[in-house]
Amino acid sequence: MAVELTPTDKLFIMNLDQNEFQGFSYTNPEFIIQV
Repeated sequence: MAVELTPTDKLFIMNLDQNEFQGFSYTNPEFIIQV
């Protein structure tokens, strides 16, 4: 059973303190955007 996540609010993400994520990087090779 696949998990379906709710898309994040872009304004919320823009307001996060980016210093918390300094040096963190992750790319999901299986992520596909359905248009």
